[in-house]
Amino acid sequence: MISSIIDRILFPATRDVYATPAAMNWDYEDLVVDVDGEGTHGWWIPLADARATVLFSHGNAGNIADRLQSIGLLREMGFSVLAYDYGGYGKSSGKAGETRFYADIRAMWAWLTETNGVPPEEIILFGRSLGAAVTADLAVDVQPAAVIIESTFLSMPKVARVHTIF
Repeated sequence: MISSIIDRILFPATRDVYATPAAMNWDYEDLVVDVDGEGTHGWWIPLADARATVLFSHGNAGNIADRLQSIGLLREMGFSVLAYDYGGYGKSSGKAGETRFYADIRAMWAWLTETNGVPPEEIILFGRSLGAAVTADLAVDVQPAAVIIESTFLSMPKVARVHTIF
């Protein structure tokens, strides 16, 4: 019971994808990638003559619909963007959790590099908050153009103490 309470606090996923890149008049591809029999949902938002591609891993709350403004800033800087939701978030099936999050980012990396043919040296890994942890984990195993981690944390137990009464 305690672990399910902590999971709900650490992973406050929302399912309602109330907006898409179409609301911004962007061309995009709605995709679902298999992750151990579950589906990880994402948006491939290409930009003509992009400087590079950003694999965007969001924080622990909400879903990708809440990240359109951030994606817009990346596009203004000249980047194509692949944004995705973790298992249990938005349209991604399954249950939120650390192991699943690591699998989600790896599946999206594989989609970018293998299915879509983007060279690793043209991909920037960008992780915000919780997304910084999965980004750092992937960065150990691949060779992207760059890695950006924003608003991260140093210790999951410290984060849990801030958000719980334990």
